[in-house]
Amino acid sequence: MRNVIIYIGSFKMPDCNAAATRVLGIGKCLSDLGYNVVFQGDQIDSNHPDKICSHTVDEFTYKTRKKWSSMEYYLDPSYAIDTINEIGVERVYALIMYHTPAIVAMKLKKYCDSRSIKIISDITEWYNIKRQLYSGHTWIKALNFWARVYYVNPKIKNIIAISKYLQNYYDGRGANTIR
Repeated sequence: MRNVIIYIGSFKMPDCNAAATRVLGIGKCLSDLGYNVVFQGDQIDSNHPDKICSHTVDEFTYKTRKKWSSMEYYLDPSYAIDTINEIGVERVYALIMYHTPAIVAMKLKKYCDSRSIKIISDITEWYNIKRQLYSGHTWIKALNFWARVYYVNPKIKNIIAISKYLQNYYDGRGANTIR
């Protein structure tokens, strides 16, 4: 029975950043609908950045990711694929990605599509590329933002949007969007 939803992203449970509070709230809603939600986010213990651990946050399983290089961050989806395989592909209903880098998101989309796992993008920000560059972000970050907003998220087709603006934008590109 496919009743597991895996929620990945740059959040630190239970409430170390705003992203954690948001995804935990969405996770509670999904749990109320009968899904078993597993979160996979950033390492909380900065003294052990390479330690991968699993623990409980409220009633949820929270798995941490190892600290990685910039290149791994932008290119390597193995942490999510390993978690899907560990749980069992036949049990995973959906993968929700919170601000996942563009290339990783496309690799995960291909992986999930080939295994009949729904893939969903949780979007809370709209990026102005020029402003990103002028505010000191690198070209790689700006390119990643652009690719995610204009190319990847419309291809994902299933969107959780934080605002009416984002909902209208992705609805206009044929996505199934919920706010």
